[in-house]
Amino acid sequence: MKDQGASLMLMWDVAENGTGYVIYADDNVLDTITDPEITEYYLDSTHVCKVVRVIALGSDLTGTLDLTPVYDTVTLYEYDAGASGLVFDAGGHPTVYNAKTDSSSRGQIQLVLMDTLADGVDPASFRLVSPNEALISGKKTGFAPLGGPLAPPPNDSLYATHTDYLASGQAWAVWLGDNLFTYDLKNDNFVGVGVVSVGDSSAVLATAYQLFNGLRWITW
Repeated sequence: MKDQGASLMLMWDVAENGTGYVIYADDNVLDTITDPEITEYYLDSTHVCKVVRVIALGSDLTGTLDLTPVYDTVTLYEYDAGASGLVFDAGGHPTVYNAKTDSSSRGQIQLVLMDTLADGVDPASFRLVSPNEALISGKKTGFAPLGGPLAPPPNDSLYATHTDYLASGQAWAVWLGDNLFTYDLKNDNFVGVGVVSVGDSSAVLATAYQLFNGLRWITW
């Protein structure tokens, strides 16, 4: 891992009888190495992809690295102000929780309704908030606008503990870490959250969880 999760250094063993290597990114030829003794390749953030393959020329050896995020959709319901949220399991799938009935789980993303007036719910008043910023343990959550397949660099000038109001078509990068605003290559994960729709009492989200620790590549 290089550049705080923006790039990868690929490394492999020398292929016996090999004459070189071909690097593929999502089935597109990225580069050809003609020296069989070269066994590493720098894959920078301009080549964000889902699957990387290294094929040894003159040999039947192939190495594959699957970087495809775990995709899912989820509906967060606003049972009560700030009472609905989600937590990701080890496989990258979100589970909805209700803090009003499940006090044991604060989750990782909480849905907060800013409009508490009695005249109805304004769909534009929803936002995502870190529910655990005050916890001593557990994953902390940071949010930043996601404008492409690479989440912003992990620093506190780009991530906040809450989003702006949700609107359909928005996408957010979610930084999950044991110590928020301190990048940890081995323990941090980055998730894409796309806003499918926002209704009177719920928000439908699409999630893309990058299982590769520390990697900021979020493809849909």
